[in-house]
Amino acid sequence: RGLEHLRQRGLAVTARAEAIPAADVVILAVRDVAIGAISAEVVPLMKSGSLVLSLDPAAPLDGKIATKDGVGIV
Repeated sequence: RGLEHLRQRGLAVTARAEAIPAADVVILAVRDVAIGAISAEVVPLMKSGSLVLSLDPAAPLDGKIATKDGVGIV
């Protein structure tokens, strides 16, 4: 239903495998219990010099976000 609403508004969804490697910033706006698993899928796809921004302020400090050399985390 959500994707159909986007299409009705003329918006398109880009596949994760295409969007993440091209992104300068990836925002993780997910529940704290899911952030580790989701970041483990997302961060390896990110390019060097990009940034992960978590809306959970404790996640980077707790080591819950996957890491990759050249990718910053805040």
